[in-house]
Amino acid sequence: MKTIFIFSLLSSLLLANNPIAFRTISNPIYNNTDKILKLRDLEQYERYTDKVNNYYFDVDAIKDTGFEIDKKNKSVNIKEYLNNLRVLIKVNNFFVKLINLDFRNSMIDEDSKTFIDCVNSGLIDVKKTKKMIMKYYHSHQNEIDPTGIIQTYLDEEERIRKAREARLRARPTREEILAARIKRIRAIAKRKKDAQTKKIKEEFLKNDAELRAKYLK
Repeated sequence: MKTIFIFSLLSSLLLANNPIAFRTISNPIYNNTDKILKLRDLEQYERYTDKVNNYYFDVDAIKDTGFEIDKKNKSVNIKEYLNNLRVLIKVNNFFVKLINLDFRNSMIDEDSKTFIDCVNSGLIDVKKTKKMIMKYYHSHQNEIDPTGIIQTYLDEEERIRKAREARLRARPTREEILAARIKRIRAIAKRKKDAQTKKIKEEFLKNDAELRAKYLK
């Protein structure tokens, strides 16, 4: 719950820093800009440095325009802004598809460096691919630094394991269940015996009273 809350809070703060106008198309662009910019630091994507830089500057340039549209600034060319967004979303989608393709190919090629770079890029859906990520990691953990998304999942697995162990410790053992069952059976038998003894005693006293009444007349 704590992780979900923090994620929701960060998402809300992130969206608050974006223009509202045409946000269906613009939010993916603005939210991914810094993630795409970080690709320059990865050796396998150095060839895209110029493309990344140009994209970053283009996004930065039109973001202020979006805020001006939000302010109802009539001097802003809305059609031009929308056309720019349509161009930029194509570049955004190019990088997202590139990372997702490299992510899947890295597992096929057992390229753990590319794998972890893609996982931590922020450009793949780590919720949908969680099982794939963890399966590959557990098979290649000696080659991978889990810092980032994988460490988050490992911490989650550890919490689940500890919670499961706590439930098992709280659960009675077979011997305890058997002992409790025997105790219940003995308690039931004692109640039946006590009831039977009481009934016999009552009948004896009744008969005794009847006999006394009969012969002492």
